[in-house]
Amino acid sequence: GYEAVLPLIEDLVLEDARKSPLARARLRGIRRKREMLDAEGGTVGTIEAAQILGGISKQAVDKRRKRGTILAMPKGGGEYAFPLWQFAENTRDGLLPGLARVLRSFSVENPWMQAEFMLAPNARLGGKKPLNALRDGEVGASALAASAYGVHGAE
Repeated sequence: GYEAVLPLIEDLVLEDARKSPLARARLRGIRRKREMLDAEGGTVGTIEAAQILGGISKQAVDKRRKRGTILAMPKGGGEYAFPLWQFAENTRDGLLPGLARVLRSFSVENPWMQAEFMLAPNARLGGKKPLNALRDGEVGASALAASAYGVHGAE
């Protein structure tokens, strides 16, 4: 999978990075993706996500991903990494309360950028990570911050 290949790619890019600023930037991107995959408990694949969501089908998980109501980062080969931090017990949809609203609020469709937003401190939330703001019940503020994320001239 993607996680297994990242260290190999990183090693190859590291050799180029000594020579090229562009390669150094690529290396930073690879490292950041690995950090996001490992953050807050890591990720699971589609089958595990389906089990966490109460034993729903893989197709139902894929439908949620396509609708944008669950976050999944592409790993290649049609496989996806679902961050564990988005799941919650004792909720109607099996997800962190308010997450679907935040995901629908994004103006950016790139799941890596959406994950970056959720895990990075945000000035619109008083320096709090949107993930933590959601955990604290700040759904409206988190959705508003998500709607501004990636918009030219906004934070």
